[in-house]
Amino acid sequence: MAVEDFDLEVADREFLVLVGPSGCGKSTTLRMVAGLEEISGGTVAIDGRVVNTLPPKDRDIAMVFQNYALYPHMTVRENMAFGLKLRRTPRVEIERRIAEAAEALGLEQLLERLPKNLSGGQRQRVALGRAIVRQPKVFLFDEPLSNLDAKMRVEMREEIHRLHHRLDATILYVTHDQTEAMTLGDRIVVMEGGHIRQVDDPVRLYNEPRNRFAAGFIGTPPMNFLPVRVAEGGSLRAEGGLLQPPEGFVPPSVAVGRALLFGVRPERLRAEPLADRAAVPPGQLSGTVEIVEQMGSEAFVHFAVGGSRLIARLPSDAPVRHGERCALSIDFRHAHLFEPERGDRVDPVVVS
Repeated sequence: MAVEDFDLEVADREFLVLVGPSGCGKSTTLRMVAGLEEISGGTVAIDGRVVNTLPPKDRDIAMVFQNYALYPHMTVRENMAFGLKLRRTPRVEIERRIAEAAEALGLEQLLERLPKNLSGGQRQRVALGRAIVRQPKVFLFDEPLSNLDAKMRVEMREEIHRLHHRLDATILYVTHDQTEAMTLGDRIVVMEGGHIRQVDDPVRLYNEPRNRFAAGFIGTPPMNFLPVRVAEGGSLRAEGGLLQPPEGFVPPSVAVGRALLFGVRPERLRAEPLADRAAVPPGQLSGTVEIVEQMGSEAFVHFAVGGSRLIARLPSDAPVRHGERCALSIDFRHAHLFEPERGDRVDPVVVS
């Protein structure tokens, strides 16, 4: 994937996450920083030094890949020491760095084992240790947890979080998993089609998405989108009813009759069962329950609203059943409007 107009400054000691769907250019961006891909224009600088023409070994970076890339015939200790030996690091210094990294990663009892005798999580720790002993200016992580099972991914996320604080290092981290991005990043770069769509801290990115792509990619379940048309008085006409947002929610510049997308996150929907043939209260939507996904502490309830589908995040004991008709109310303080073509947000960020 070609990366275009990528202009970004990463702060010293920042944990920056590049996230987006497969093929969006995030790994290509990381490889350009590492020197594994040639750039056609612009500048890559690390700690104030332009590195465009420097090979990877001279950029003072360490990279951890999805593939652990451990030498199978070397022990854990030898794998961690290999790069330092190539740089002619003194033996005493090598042992000191390995001991520190092994302690940080819980590898002290595994230093004499071969990679084939390690679990997937242990191999990933060795790959992290091999990067840590380098003591580089920048750590580059390219989907390092993709090969682990769900439980191990959670454990390794916690490990990487602790390491960042312990090492006080600058980290660029690539993932397609938005949960990883939200839990790890100081800032998140959302990418689509080789372009940056939004750069923000996790909370602002979640609550104040600048476009439909960022709004729909971040969040589990994702943001709901409902086609609407602007009606008189700033109300919004949808298939399931007439929404009545507070004054100012629809900007005065938006003409009556204009088609927009209304966006609201699942936790900002509430549902109340309706009696047979009961009218929907003013300002609410009529929806029919299609699926109830029990998650333990909560339930994801899927509603058919006209020709659209909305998901509500409700308490697990919410009194809704399959096939039941409900009235859906919306917290407009956390809802948004988007242009249907370009996807840009057109509503105020927060409506009081």
